Amino acid sequence: MRLIHPLFYTLLATAITTATPVYGQVASQPAAPRKWALLVGVNSYQNRNLVPLKFAERDVTELGKVLTGGGFEVRVLTGNQTNAKKYREELQKMLKQLNRNDLLLLAFSGHGVQMRVDNLEQPCFCPFDAVPSDPSTMVLLSGVLKDLHDQGAGTNLVLVDACRDLSDANRGSRSGIDGNRVENLPVGTALFFSCSSRQRAMETEKAGGGHGVFFHSVLEGLRGKPSTRDDKGNVTWGRLTNYVSERVEANAALWFNENERQVPHKVENLTEVPPLMVAASGDVEKEVPPMRPDQKPRLGGKLGGLLKKELQKDKADPAIDRKDAILDGADKIVDGVLNIIRDQPGNRPNSDNPGPKPKESKSRIQPKAKVADAG
Repeated sequence: MRLIHPLFYTLLATAITTATPVYGQVASQPAAPRKWALLVGVNSYQNRNLVPLKFAERDVTELGKVLTGGGFEVRVLTGNQTNAKKYREELQKMLKQLNRNDLLLLAFSGHGVQMRVDNLEQPCFCPFDAVPSDPSTMVLLSGVLKDLHDQGAGTNLVLVDACRDLSDANRGSRSGIDGNRVENLPVGTALFFSCSSRQRAMETEKAGGGHGVFFHSVLEGLRGKPSTRDDKGNVTWGRLTNYVSERVEANAALWFNENERQVPHKVENLTEVPPLMVAASGDVEKEVPPMRPDQKPRLGGKLGGLLKKELQKDKADPAIDRKDAILDGADKIVDGVLNIIRDQPGNRPNSDNPGPKPKESKSRIQPKAKVADAG
């Protein structure tokens, strides 16, 4: 019978002891960032002094669909669910689930006012049961920021489209939230307002069938416009806000009085922001590596062979006019180039890029007319 040398047990114990911390290190790694969103949109209000809006609820409903597709845990509040009590309950419920690596997005679409609270002019969002003269019925942005500072995620992004006209349109009032009044922004937090001071945010059926101009551009950007994606294909906060600012100003001038500007306003205190929308495997066209020197002649070789073949074929037929043969050969070469390019990696048609329809080939070549013998 073979005896096991005592040194074996020493080595085994050493290996187990050395390996144990590895498992501990894996378990202690920070959790992957999660993404959460609470979206509030109000069309109609209990108070008759707050005139109805058309598309505030559609703004957040459509936003919820896009964010859900991007991996967010989403809660949407519309109609009478947007009362102040319900909003606070939902926010606190969500805040309790966050950790320091998570991303939280809040969106408000509806009416807003500036109110004097604690001797300060404060921006307020109007929930369903808001009373314009009573701050206690409002959602104070200062209160939102305090909640985010106390219990928020690592990154907190707030979209506010609450600068819309509060009064009868015939009176032309432009009351709303003034983003310049925001103070003491916590670290890891950003506010993005739909318009700047002394402007109003507008809504129209021209915006994607019915949206606020602001959220229409937000939706476009999140769906993945080229200018909102980074080099990995992910939609980022910085690129999104730049895109929205440009498009809102341009669309407002296009759809409304060009003298009435709407320019989004951003206030932020951010360090690092996770991608808002991560590119799916089929969303981004793969980069084609540069051709090696030994590969570069392939394209010319294909074209040269095609040209030689066409000219030899046409030369063999004495009934073909030489000029027409050259033109016809040129057409076929162009078609050949397009086919070669289309066959390169990254250029092949797919469901998102079906490619151009092949055009019907029509030869320029006509046989030479035969002269009839005179009789």
